[in-house]
Amino acid sequence: MDKSKLNIKDMKLLDLLDLDSRANLSVLSKQLSISNQATSKKIKQLLNQDFLKFVTFVDLFSIGYNNAHIYLKLQGYEKKDYENFIIEISKIKGIAWIAELFGDFDLGISFFYKNSLELAKFMEKINIICKENIKERETFFIKEHIISNICFDIDSKRVLDKIQLSNKIYSLNKQEMAILGKIKSNPRYSIYSLSEELKLNPKTIKNIIKRLESLKIIRWYKIISNYRKLNKMYNVCLLEIKPGEKIESIMNFFEQERNIPFISRTFENNLLFDYISQDYQEIKDCVNLLKKKFEDKILNYKIFSIEKVIKNVETYDE
Repeated sequence: MDKSKLNIKDMKLLDLLDLDSRANLSVLSKQLSISNQATSKKIKQLLNQDFLKFVTFVDLFSIGYNNAHIYLKLQGYEKKDYENFIIEISKIKGIAWIAELFGDFDLGISFFYKNSLELAKFMEKINIICKENIKERETFFIKEHIISNICFDIDSKRVLDKIQLSNKIYSLNKQEMAILGKIKSNPRYSIYSLSEELKLNPKTIKNIIKRLESLKIIRWYKIISNYRKLNKMYNVCLLEIKPGEKIESIMNFFEQERNIPFISRTFENNLLFDYISQDYQEIKDCVNLLKKKFEDKILNYKIFSIEKVIKNVETYDE
C-alpha cells in the first residue's frame, strides 16, 4: 500500500484515528460506511506499511518535567561518525524526538528533564558524543505546546489542545507511571492485557486511567503519521519575535492553519511550529505570508526541513 493506493476512506480513517486512536471499530466503521472487518483490515495495513503509529499524548509538564529543543550543526565528520552520533544520542534518557534536518542544522532533539542538573548532564553527554564536531548549537526552552490534528479530509474538524507549564505538579505512584509507560505507544490497549502484564486488577487499572484522564495528565489518544510515506514534506519553522511583542494574533492565525499539527512557545516568546507541506515552496509561501501579515512582530525566521524522524515518542520514567 503506497500513497497512490490510499483511497478516500483510508485518508478519512487517518483523520478519525488522529482525533481518537482509541475509537472502537463499530464507531469507525459507521463513519466510514464499511464493515468492522474491513475497518480492522485497513488499520492493520496502515500500521504494517508504516503509514502511522499510535501514541498517547501525556502532559509531562503536569508531572514535573520541563522541555528543551536543541538544534545542532555538525562539521568534520564521516558517515560512520554521524551514524554513531545518532545511535548514542538515541540512548539518552529523556529524549522524546530526534530528527535529521536539512538546512541551518543537521539534528533536532526534544529533551524532557526534571531539573537543571538533568539538563546539564544531558548537554554534557551531547558534548562527549559529538566532541569537536559541533559547529553550532541553539537551545530553546519551552513553556507551552499546542497540539492539533492534521485534516487530510477537507471536511474533518480541527481540534486544538494547549499544554502549558503550571505550578500545579502531580506526583504519580509506581503503578500510575507503569501504566503510562505501557500505553504511551499503545493507546488501543486492552484493560485485561494490561492487567496480565502489570499484575494488577483490571478494575484498578481502569480507575487509574480514568483518574489520569480526569486530571488531564492523559491528554489525547492520537496517531503520528509518516508524512514521507504520504508524499508530504515535514518541516519545522522558527519564528523569532521582536522583544515585547504580543503574539496572540499569530497564534490565532496558526489555529486556523490546517497544515500545522504542533506549535511550541518558548520562554523568549519565540515560536517553533511543525508544517506539513506538499513541497518546500508551500512552507516558504506560508512564512512569507506570516512575515507580510505580522511584519511588526516577526524579527526573523528559519526553516528546517526534516529528512528523517529517528525517534518520536513521549518519554518519562516508568
